[in-house]
Amino acid sequence: MAVAMLVLMALLIPGVVSSTSVVSHNLAAECSGVTLRVQGGVIHVGEDEGVFPAGLNCSVGVAATEVLVGSENVTNAIGFKFTRFDLPDRWPVSGQCGDYVTIRTASGLKTASMGNEGVCADMTALPTTEFDFVVSELEAEVGFVSDDAVETSGFDLVFTAFADVTREPDLCGSGYFLCDNNFCVSDHFQCDGKNNCADNSDEKGCPSSGGGSSMVGELSEGVGSSMTIAGSIVGLVLLFGIVVAAFYFRVLCRADRRRGPSDAFKNK
Repeated sequence: MAVAMLVLMALLIPGVVSSTSVVSHNLAAECSGVTLRVQGGVIHVGEDEGVFPAGLNCSVGVAATEVLVGSENVTNAIGFKFTRFDLPDRWPVSGQCGDYVTIRTASGLKTASMGNEGVCADMTALPTTEFDFVVSELEAEVGFVSDDAVETSGFDLVFTAFADVTREPDLCGSGYFLCDNNFCVSDHFQCDGKNNCADNSDEKGCPSSGGGSSMVGELSEGVGSSMTIAGSIVGLVLLFGIVVAAFYFRVLCRADRRRGPSDAFKNK
């Protein structure tokens, strides 16, 4: 009985802490102290029809594991791609950004090529069929700073752990999806409405797919993920109660059999 309980618990717990979960993190709502230890998700500020708060200085950590291991022909990394970007232009006199996004790793500021601060209104210089930024360290910090003016609606930044299997595409096997650009990603990201491959090939041929640039339903997905986790925890508690009750009932039955009929009626 105890072994069965442990097996069932082991089956339920990985669903709560799975590294393949897709998360949606609102950077303005959870400004600091969070590290997303997942293989992919969306970091966003603001919504399509709203504005983000002024005076923000927020950051969130991203940490992923290698997608494929055991081959020298594979390069593992995290790719970042903006799928919605609405930040104000640089200040006309100084040329600096009032609101900007940064991606920082242990080796330095990955967004430094876009300016001293980070990415603001220079998105036209970024590629359209590749990741905007690639982090080979598999760990990064995404930051966002906003000035005192509220002018625009923010951004959606999709991040995905991937393996470049250009030299050995056959390594991208079961449980993975091979993008047209020979990037290998978890098959959880296929047809999820986000551009996880950078070339959008993970969204090709998907029914009712809004494509990689569509963030419709992102907030509801985050709520759905939370409900799934909560449901798993409740299910685990209920399962534990059932197992304990069954064990107790079994003990009582054994006690009755040991007592026998004579014990049951000797006082009558």
